[in-house]
Amino acid sequence: MKKYTLYYRGINKYNHEHDLPIISLDLKTMDEYTSNYSDFNDLYNCLPIEFKDFIDNELSYNNDKKENNFFIQDNNKNTIMDVIFNDNLDLLYITKEEVDDMIVKSKLTIKEYEIVKFGIDKTGIISKKYEFFKYLYEKYVKDKEITCMIDCYDIEKALPNLSSDDTILASLATDKDNIKVLCKKLCQIDENRRNLALEFQKLFKNVNSKDKKMIENEKISSRKNKHLKIDEMKEEMLNNLSKFKKNYNKEYNS
Repeated sequence: MKKYTLYYRGINKYNHEHDLPIISLDLKTMDEYTSNYSDFNDLYNCLPIEFKDFIDNELSYNNDKKENNFFIQDNNKNTIMDVIFNDNLDLLYITKEEVDDMIVKSKLTIKEYEIVKFGIDKTGIISKKYEFFKYLYEKYVKDKEITCMIDCYDIEKALPNLSSDDTILASLATDKDNIKVLCKKLCQIDENRRNLALEFQKLFKNVNSKDKKMIENEKISSRKNKHLKIDEMKEEMLNNLSKFKKNYNKEYNS
């Protein structure tokens, strides 16, 4: 299973930047681990004391806020991802079927698409939905093989004067079957499924309220992993720190 690493990025007294690996886990377990904490400060404060001592003594010369220091990256060092905390538990425990269904329910009508394109959306809600589908189109559809899987017949008939890009975007934003095709494709990869849920959550909070959850607290509670082996994780953290310090000391104490 693909692994992801939580890092702390700090700067030492020589003004050298270092990425200190904390823990490596599969993506779901990583999210379950970080979601035990309320924010970056809480996560930092709950690290083993050995980690905090090393960071405070060696990697705290930038004085940045903690949210600028923590990040998640895959072990090929290709992807930097957001850290999920306790207030985003709905993002972690919502099922892909529930996400798909909510996205379908958020689709635009052809009339609403026209309203956005003519800039006459008075509430702003339609524009927010449009921006969500535009993001999906530009990141996952445009110039990619999945383009040929998007059915444009209805939009080509209703709005024949759109550009090629706008035709495909409108077809995605207004057609539930096209949305389902994209969601099915994205959910084959954990990173994409996570990012899809994260982006939809932003839309959901914009349209509703920042405190409203995508799923009920009862569902979150029943699905939550209550058997995380935190003590074993701390052992790995200390091993990672030991390896890092060995190389670090070679570099600066030789």
